[in-house]
Amino acid sequence: AAAAADAAHDHSSHDHAAAGLETGRGFYTLVASVLTAIGYAFLLGALFSRMGSVSWKQGIAWGLAGFAVFQLAPALGLPPAPPGMPEADVSLRQTWWLGTVLASALGIAACYFAYRRKQAILALAGIALIAAPHLIGAPQPVAGENLVPAELARTFTIAALLTAAVFWLLLGAVQGYLFSKLEQRRDAALA
Repeated sequence: AAAAADAAHDHSSHDHAAAGLETGRGFYTLVASVLTAIGYAFLLGALFSRMGSVSWKQGIAWGLAGFAVFQLAPALGLPPAPPGMPEADVSLRQTWWLGTVLASALGIAACYFAYRRKQAILALAGIALIAAPHLIGAPQPVAGENLVPAELARTFTIAALLTAAVFWLLLGAVQGYLFSKLEQRRDAALA
């Protein structure tokens, strides 16, 4: 019976090596995504620990800022792309991404402090910082065959950004809520 099953198994319709690669790629993508999420949670937690009092509503605002800094601003120059899209050299993309994140974070901070202190020049500096990486321009893909239809690439980009937005909003809300509960417990223990 086993011999008959093996004989009936058609190897021309699929590729075992490709299936194994996809499984491995999916696993490593999952691990990288979880570790990245943990890193973002640590960054937001460190920020919240320095702020003193944080509510879940403030957490949502900070989550939105995290999304703007780490996902939205870089995606304006280097949108998320599915496998098969031609891309620029990875070290150039990483350098541009890092510069964009730093400039966006400093720019948003400058705009926030400009609003709080009513200083227009600080707001202009913040806007200039946010715009600078986009004026410089993201590294452009090397010439190559694009194996991904334009509609699929657009859908992928939208799905990736919406997923990131939901992640950041939930991360901010949950951490803000947990920090407020920790603060309430600390205050009750001191009373």
